[in-house]
This record gives sequence, C-alpha cells and structure tokens, in this order.
Amino acid sequence: MSLMFSVFSTMESHPDYDFIKAQFQELEKLDNLEKLDSYIERNQLDSSIDAFYTKYPEVDLRLSQADISELKSRGIISADHRLDLQNFPDNPLAKLLAAVLWKNGDIYKVQHLVDGITGREGDRTKYSLILKQYGASLASEQEPIVDQHVLRAFEIYSLKEGSFLPVHNLKRKSSYKSSDRPLLNAYKAWFKKVIDKVPKSEQSDFKEKLDKVLFFLGKKVKV
Repeated sequence: MSLMFSVFSTMESHPDYDFIKAQFQELEKLDNLEKLDSYIERNQLDSSIDAFYTKYPEVDLRLSQADISELKSRGIISADHRLDLQNFPDNPLAKLLAAVLWKNGDIYKVQHLVDGITGREGDRTKYSLILKQYGASLASEQEPIVDQHVLRAFEIYSLKEGSFLPVHNLKRKSSYKSSDRPLLNAYKAWFKKVIDKVPKSEQSDFKEKLDKVLFFLGKKVKV
C-alpha cells in the first residue's frame, strides 16, 4: 500500500459510506407507504424495481411448519430436512422443478430452506446463513428477505466511521457466512424498528418495497 493511499484511507470518508449512511437515515424516517413510494420515485428506483419483478415475479410462496410436517409424513422431506429423492412426487411439474435444482447443483440446498421455515437452531454449513433466513421469511411476514447486497449495505451503514479501506473491503465482500449472524440479527432488529412505525394495513407492502430498496442500495456500492 502506498503512503498516499494509506493517508487517504485513514483520513478521508469513503463517498459510498456517506451515500449509504444518508440513505439509511432517510429510510429510518419513513413511516407510511406514501413516503416510501415518494423516496423510490425521487431516487429513480421505479424502473429497477420493475425489472426485478420481471426476473422474480411476485408469487405467494409462504410455507409453514405444518406444510413441512405434511411433506415429512409423505416421505418427501427426510428427518434431516433433505429432499428424499426416492419418494419424490412422480408428476411432471415436480420433476421439472427438481430438474432445475439438480442442474444448478442446488438439490440439497432445500435443507437450509426447511431449517429456516421450521426455526431449526444452528447452521449446517457456514454458507447457509442467507438461504436459511429466506426460509424464515417464507414462514413469517415479520422476517425480512436478506441477501449479500442487503447485508453489504447494512454493514457499511453500521461502521462507526467510513474511512476508505474498511468500506473498500466491504464493497468487495461477496459472501456472508455463519460468522456474520450478529450482523444479520442487527439488521433484522433495524428492519423491525422501521416496519413497526408503519400503519398495520400498509406493513406488508411497505416491507416488500423496503426489501427491494435495500437490495439496490447494496448492489449500487458493490465493486
């Protein structure tokens, strides 16, 4: 590291830190859907969110512990929460969906999803954090969806000061693991605090849109 870079990294605030800090502070003040919609329009996120839903259309994917229990009783989900391929449903749709999972090497990642839905304690691998949280979000509307982009934005926001090097390193961070669970828990607490200020009738839509805003904030500052 050159002397010039070292001095800059310790004395100057990274512009992405200032940007993320300002955005989170603004989001914290929003207490209804109209204000969030205004924020989205003002920051020209409408087209990005529309494009997101083109790739990931809105589908009711909610699953409960009772749903998982039913799948277990039918032998489709094993005791350790894996798909039991010997008892997999013998119909074209099930096979088609399983084919996509198999081709992407994701057939056994269902285990982490089921862990999240059922609230199983502990992570089976150090890389199951985000998928397990996604499972939790399918089982409860109170649980946010998170991914690397959301956690990146929140981790930058959480820095006590935004000197160049720490922010630069977080911008390059591409995976979040079990060791990052305290960060995930802090994010969930922050998210709940924001949602709790919103009228009950608007919370579901507000939550959905806030998820997307945070996704794009984190994606914007990724290297």
